[in-house]
Amino acid sequence: CKTASSSKDIQEKALKLIPHTYNFQRYIEPLLEQGLLLRTIPNKPTSKNQKYLTSKQGKEVIKLIK
Repeated sequence: CKTASSSKDIQEKALKLIPHTYNFQRYIEPLLEQGLLLRTIPNKPTSKNQKYLTSKQGKEVIKLIK
């Protein structure tokens, strides 16, 4: 997530999945818990306007993978 992206966009475009709660729990939540993704509205995790960004730590992991 170089730019702020919604959960739906991440699931559809980046992961090629159907946007569904199960997919969010399986793929996005672990990244949040590990600090690899950040919420744009951290104090309201269920906000309809919530978007996600790759954290500094997440960017470092991406560099290592490449």
